[in-house]
Amino acid sequence: MSEHLYKILHILSVIIIFTSIGGMIAIVSSKEGSPGLKKLFSALHGVGLLIALIAGFGLMAKLGLNMADNGWITLKIVIWLTVGALLSLIKKKPAMAQTFLWFSLFLGFAATFLAITKPF
Repeated sequence: MSEHLYKILHILSVIIIFTSIGGMIAIVSSKEGSPGLKKLFSALHGVGLLIALIAGFGLMAKLGLNMADNGWITLKIVIWLTVGALLSLIKKKPAMAQTFLWFSLFLGFAATFLAITKPF
C-alpha cells in the first residue's frame, strides 16, 4: 500500500476512535442509556484502534522508521494504549464523563503534536 493510503487509514481510524469516545460519553451522561448504542460505540472503538495500529505500523515501515531511534513513536503507543482503556473507564465511572472528555482531547492533541513535530 502507498504512504498516502496508510495516512488516510490512520486519520480515519482516529476519527472513528474519538467519535466512539464522544458517543459513549454522551450515552453515559444521559439518563437514558441505549445498550445498542453502547455496543455500537464499543465495536467502533475496537475497530478504530485496530486500524490505527495496523496503519501506524504500516506507515512506519513505509517511511523506514523504527522505535529505537524515534522516542515519539513509543510515546504514541502509550497514548494508543491509554485511549484504548479510556472507553472502559468511561463506562465504569460515568460521573467522571466530563473529565474523560477533556482527557481524551488532551491525548488527541498530544498524539497530533508528536506526529507533526517528531520532537525526539
